[in-house]
This record gives sequence, structure tokens and C-alpha cells, in this order.
Amino acid sequence: MSDAEVDQSIHIEHLRNDTILALSNNLRYTVRIPATVKRAAMRFLRNKGKYPISKKRMALQMFAAALYLLLRNRMARLKYVVIDTEYWGHENEIKGMILAYFQRDGMRISPNCLAFQQIGKDSHAHALAIRTYRGELAEDECIAELEFLAVLK
Repeated sequence: MSDAEVDQSIHIEHLRNDTILALSNNLRYTVRIPATVKRAAMRFLRNKGKYPISKKRMALQMFAAALYLLLRNRMARLKYVVIDTEYWGHENEIKGMILAYFQRDGMRISPNCLAFQQIGKDSHAHALAIRTYRGELAEDECIAELEFLAVLK
């Protein structure tokens, strides 16, 4: 078991570019969420309920879903994950959503396994995310629209 850091390159709500989420330290893994998938997710969330949802709330839900997809097959090998603070003041809400996704899929993880803090530009996760975004490295997984929407439902 090891500790890891997570960083995001291109905020999930920026719909013109792909988003990369990178997990790094002893374990290295990246996922790409294509812009087309993010736009489909926004449409899905906008039409999901009977009440309007804010763009901020959509971004938080998409970020939590993306983090879940990054971590779901790797949490068994991690004891502690530090996620870069991307949405100040919403960390508990995001953490709750991630934990709910794990629980929905029959996996229990301790809330103490996930923490949010500024990880900085010197982080291996930051370097991995930006290098993958720039095309210097290939992502390990590209998230398909149906897979992303299935998490958000």
C-alpha cells in the first residue's frame, strides 16, 4: 500500500479541451476525459432532474465522477490519496460524492483515505497530467461517454 497524489490538467468544466487526471507516486495512472464526453455530461446533467442545476454543481459532480473513474481500480493498493484542491470550499461535497460512487458499486473505502490540499507545480502528479495533456505521454485510459454518464446517473 502506498500514498498518491492526484492532479487535474484543464478544469473539467472547460468544454473545449480534454481533461487529464493523473495519479502519481508509487503508482502512476492517467485518464483522459475528452471534451466531447464532457459536453455530453453537461447536457445529461442539465436535463437529469426536474429542477435546474448550476454550472458549479455540474462541475463538482463531473469532477467527482472523474476522480472515481481514476481511483476505482487502484484504491485497493493505496492507503492515502491527496487530491489537489481545485474547487475551494467544496472538498467535503466532492469527497462525499466519490465515497457514494464507491459505495454504490459495492466498495467501501474509509473517508480518511481521501484528502484535499494544494499539491503544487513540483508534484509528480502535476507533471504527469501536464505532460499527458501536451501529448508527450499517452494516457492509460480514455473515458468513453457511456462510462462517464453511467457514473453520473
